[in-house]
Amino acid sequence: MNRAATLAALLALPLLTAAAAAQTTNQFPQENQSADEAKRKRAAAEAAAAEARKHEAPGETATYAQVLANPDDVQLNYRFARAQIRSGDLKGAAATLERVLMIDPDLADVRLLYAVVLFRLDDLSEAKREFATLEKAALTPTEKKERDEYAAAVEGRMKKTHISGRLSAGFEYDSNRNASPSAGVLLLQDLPTIVAAGSGQRDDTAIITQANVEARRDLAHGNQVFTSLDYYRADQTLLKLLNLQAYSAQAGGVWRAAPGWEVTPTLSFDHVLLGEATFLRDRGAGVRVDHDLNRRTSVFAEVRDNFDDFVNTAEVPNIGDETGIRADATVGVEQVLRPDMKLTASYTHEIKHAAQDFWEYQRESLDLSHLWLLGRGTFLLTSAALHYDRYEQANPLISQTLRDDKTVRLGVTYGVPLDVLHPKLKDFLGTLNYEYYQALSTVENYAYTNNKVSALLTYRWEVGL
Repeated sequence: MNRAATLAALLALPLLTAAAAAQTTNQFPQENQSADEAKRKRAAAEAAAAEARKHEAPGETATYAQVLANPDDVQLNYRFARAQIRSGDLKGAAATLERVLMIDPDLADVRLLYAVVLFRLDDLSEAKREFATLEKAALTPTEKKERDEYAAAVEGRMKKTHISGRLSAGFEYDSNRNASPSAGVLLLQDLPTIVAAGSGQRDDTAIITQANVEARRDLAHGNQVFTSLDYYRADQTLLKLLNLQAYSAQAGGVWRAAPGWEVTPTLSFDHVLLGEATFLRDRGAGVRVDHDLNRRTSVFAEVRDNFDDFVNTAEVPNIGDETGIRADATVGVEQVLRPDMKLTASYTHEIKHAAQDFWEYQRESLDLSHLWLLGRGTFLLTSAALHYDRYEQANPLISQTLRDDKTVRLGVTYGVPLDVLHPKLKDFLGTLNYEYYQALSTVENYAYTNNKVSALLTYRWEVGL
């Protein structure tokens, strides 16, 4: 098995963090999330906009000028509040709905929407009071169900400790699982060798299982501490040597340094097994800072330092040469384009040290992702990443040519909560993903392409203590 194939196996490792991040992002339209407050507030506008559409007749709208011209018109104010929600102005909508209720406190549907907006704004004590008031109101069966669900969500959100988890199972298909070079040759001391028949491009399928448990504790002034455990496993159908297992642990906290500012320090540990043998242990620490510029735009910066401890195995006896520190710094921006769309862009500079100089590199990365909420909890997540790696020295065992790699990764994920099929499936999420990966390199051994298709069924749960 060549080293390129071994590194290809590690391509699955980012699924641990990427899947976790994607699942967290994908879940934010749901009611019972214990995600960071700032991110939850940004998600609030998007989810509340969907809530407003439930109460909206086609073509109904209202403007501020119309409200000024007729401030006591209840229906006009109500339509204007929904327009504010759709634009993400939850505080403005709360004020408008409160004004409507002062005019006519018996409007149950208006009070229900007001209570939902308070919940989205994390004004939990006031939301609890409003939902309690609605217990005696004349509501339709649908409204009663909605009131009960939100009231339970408020009770859960008011708990100081939240424990949540995910359990996923699915399949994956790779068109070039062993990362066989596109040119069909391998260099050995600059001498080209035709790839052996058994080592050429091979497609394969795998059974994927993932599990996650996370605990968060709310502290004073909106601060938090958290810890999480993740498990990932890929069992190949044919290429058993590329079976992968990864255990990951993380702990950290969220400090609200000032209004609109978050500081999140973390510690992490990963243990990776390749072909049932320990392949990598890494330990890391990092800190991320988020700042909300306004209700639609936020910026972030993160620095991380990891020590990658590679372990020689029977299949990859020299992988320990890559052991060393890996440090990176990232800056980025998140922009809510409209209540159902968000764009995230980031730039990363990474430096990799290794026991052998020819495994050391510097990486420049550009990453883009676009999240589109399609309604009823369904979403479409598209992403693009471009990496440029400059290696410090040539590897004389392979080639005297200095190695430069350019990699492109394009992905699209469609997700749908299964309660669209039946209400009892509300805790299940189905996702379908396609990814295209291409690596271009000045050394033929590392130039290859791969197409990946995967599907996952995820069960999610959360409790408050």
